[in-house]
Amino acid sequence: MKPISLRTAVVAALATIGVAHAAEITIYKQPNFTGDQTTVNDARTDLVGSGFKDQASSVVIRSGRWQLCTWPDFKGDCMTLTPGEYPRLDEKIFHRVRSIRPLETYAENERGYGDRGYGDRGYGDHRYRHGPDLELFAGTGYRGPRIPLNNDRDAIGRDRYGVGVSSLVVNEGTWQICSRPEFRGECDTYEPGSYPDIGRMSRVASARRVG
Repeated sequence: MKPISLRTAVVAALATIGVAHAAEITIYKQPNFTGDQTTVNDARTDLVGSGFKDQASSVVIRSGRWQLCTWPDFKGDCMTLTPGEYPRLDEKIFHRVRSIRPLETYAENERGYGDRGYGDRGYGDHRYRHGPDLELFAGTGYRGPRIPLNNDRDAIGRDRYGVGVSSLVVNEGTWQICSRPEFRGECDTYEPGSYPDIGRMSRVASARRVG
């Protein structure tokens, strides 16, 4: 049996406890958790001056969900990572990270949106290791139930009125979200980045990738 590393043991212990912890990520300049490192507990809009601008090669996330972006202010190419070890970051952000921030996290049993409306899947679903391409949230600031999307959806929710959406995160591509099914009604387009309050677009009934 392969020995369990200290990093793995820490991550597993935190997951087992099942209580809220402050978000924490450790960034390493070299792959496999080597080289200079820094531990971060809050958002950093620009890593310039920290010595880690465009230097991140591997990370360990002890708690929280973290968004890593290639431009300042959480723009550019972004990826959302869940607790665990990442011995080499995806090529999309490898040695390109300029800004990082924790996102709201939820317990394993948090009730979230299902495939066409409310369901039983929340943040406990780690099927998407780097996060889905588009994440829709019921509340502002990435709070409340969540809809993860990787493909076009011509109907969201159980009726033609869609579901309430107040914030969103675009991890990949450019997406159009609309207030009516089949990409009709009032539509807005969002490029990669995070949008903690989308304001007047309060109901979303369809979404598709447009770039």
